[in-house]
Amino acid sequence: MNDKNNNFKFITEDSYGYKKRLEYLIDYINKNQNIKNVLEIGCGTGFGLLYPIAKTFKNISFFGEDIDEQSIKFANNQNYLSNLVFRTSNQNKDDFKYDIIIISEVLEHVEKPQDLLIDVRTNLSDCGILFLTLPNGYGPFEIVSTFMRLLDYLKLTNKLRNLKRKIIPSKVDIQKKESNSRVSDTLANSPHINFFSFKQIKKLISFSGYKIISHKNRTFICGDPIDLIINKFKLSNFNSWIADYLPNILVSDWMFIVKKTNLKIKKYKTPLNIWVNFRRYLLG
Repeated sequence: MNDKNNNFKFITEDSYGYKKRLEYLIDYINKNQNIKNVLEIGCGTGFGLLYPIAKTFKNISFFGEDIDEQSIKFANNQNYLSNLVFRTSNQNKDDFKYDIIIISEVLEHVEKPQDLLIDVRTNLSDCGILFLTLPNGYGPFEIVSTFMRLLDYLKLTNKLRNLKRKIIPSKVDIQKKESNSRVSDTLANSPHINFFSFKQIKKLISFSGYKIISHKNRTFICGDPIDLIINKFKLSNFNSWIADYLPNILVSDWMFIVKKTNLKIKKYKTPLNIWVNFRRYLLG
């Protein structure tokens, strides 16, 4: 194992594939020694992905951007790395080229995902890659999330949480809190408004002028209250491992490494169906 990977051997996996996401990107960086700079768009607090990687690869310059000023302020207050800079997203486009641009857990939140993918193409170096991660819009996580949002809509969430506290010993809640003690990925409240199938995200990537170099499933199932079961029975590693052997449509989230091409960009229209309209309706 590469020595740089050893920095992560003490990081515990969670139900969302936190460690698996880190290792997937780290493995790419280890295999491509010519990487000089990395930009993460929608970095939030930076502690979900950018900060731990910058701490490992100190010879690479890292930049994190987010529109949420509160998250960036928090990130800057916590950051002591000389090779990592956090900043609010700049509306004035620059011509700087990056070897890696990270768009992780972002496309499901933005109104025009294709515009974002096309926009960052000009900032990728000739050999640069785009690192994308996003939930399966029709997978277990989104199904569970829809159910929980429906409970919120019907004002039943608090009643069920009180019932849970009566049934589940308090030490389980304490263990959950301790296992999720790392800094939150973002301080912003940004709901999902896009729900991609595997076929749709492949089409979006292709229509935006990219080709997929590799992809990997991340976790089988996750989300509140499933996390309680996964944490209680220490199933996080299994949950992450089994996703590699399941069909793309049955997992909760995906990861992609893509490169830009010279193919003509085509207009991608986000499909609206009963599922998408219902999810957006629950947002109010």
